[in-house]
Amino acid sequence: MSFVRNFFKKIVCNNEKWSWILLTIFILISVLASFRYSSLGTNLIELSLENGLVLSCDFILKLILTALCTAIGFSGGEVTPLFAIGASLGVVLAGYIGLPIIFTAALGYCLVFSSATKTFVTPIFLALEVFGSTTAILTILPAALIYFFE
Repeated sequence: MSFVRNFFKKIVCNNEKWSWILLTIFILISVLASFRYSSLGTNLIELSLENGLVLSCDFILKLILTALCTAIGFSGGEVTPLFAIGASLGVVLAGYIGLPIIFTAALGYCLVFSSATKTFVTPIFLALEVFGSTTAILTILPAALIYFFE
């Protein structure tokens, strides 16, 4: 997310007109998408973890719009949107890797956070607290791979 945010931030810092243009784009996309990507993204988390009914573009649009919003200068969450991005990405990837949708959404929820914060232990305890011991145990290997190869 930092790459996308830095990209938008460079545009905004170079010209103040761009901040208004990007703000207008953000508002138009929010209205056209019925505010699906507005706020923290708890709606996407609920959709991902309850029944897996998310669109394949949800994770990328949430990522871009969150980065755009913070680059323009609005304050907002960064951790909870990461959870939303991860959970919706997990639902999309579930079809490709052949794992259950809810389980893959839970892994995405924890592991995107792990990747963004470059932490190893935190996503394991996050999985333990939110999803239980089975998910926490299965989070150890991917969290280690993300931590050591990033």
